[in-house]
Amino acid sequence: MSLVVLGNRHAHQSLDNGQTFEALPKGKRATTIEIPEDYTLAQAFLAITDAGGVWASHVHQVKGETPPPAWVASDDPALATLIAGHYGGIEIRDLEEN
Repeated sequence: MSLVVLGNRHAHQSLDNGQTFEALPKGKRATTIEIPEDYTLAQAFLAITDAGGVWASHVHQVKGETPPPAWVASDDPALATLIAGHYGGIEIRDLEEN
């Protein structure tokens, strides 16, 4: 299993199983994602970055748009590089920093 952590400055929560969402107060938050061992690199990337993926489900829209993560950390360097590039070259961090 791979681990991916995304810096989430625009986290939200739902108290009604996803029917409605409210933005959490700004702060240093992170979204942690465990990737199943049987996922390929492409499957893991899409599971996170797709419009209906993990990131879109954990970040609050800002002016109708999904903001990028603040940074990415992963024990899979190739996956971290793909995610960072997808989101405009965000910072890649070591897992130990977070």
